[in-house]
Amino acid sequence: MAYTPNTAFSLTQRALAPLRTPAALPKPANMNGAPVVEEAVLRDTLRHFGEYGLGAAGKALETAEAAFTRGDRATGHHWLEIGRALDRRGAARLERALSLV
Repeated sequence: MAYTPNTAFSLTQRALAPLRTPAALPKPANMNGAPVVEEAVLRDTLRHFGEYGLGAAGKALETAEAAFTRGDRATGHHWLEIGRALDRRGAARLERALSLV
């Protein structure tokens, strides 16, 4: 068998093929058992963060508290989930303060 440039290229490609298959990626180090956020909540969270920046968690938790205070539980839970996505500890404190847990 004569080795032409195409044959050499073909042999090289076959030899490298096992190296090109994607390896199974390990679990990310920052996924420490945190609950998965629903896509709709994630979208609203990112939009809220884009609007309020680093103060977004506090603003979301304030809005959740105000909603629960006026008796609007659906809105309160929605804002609590947004707050939880941004600040898990703050959301847990608010739940304890409002006796939601």
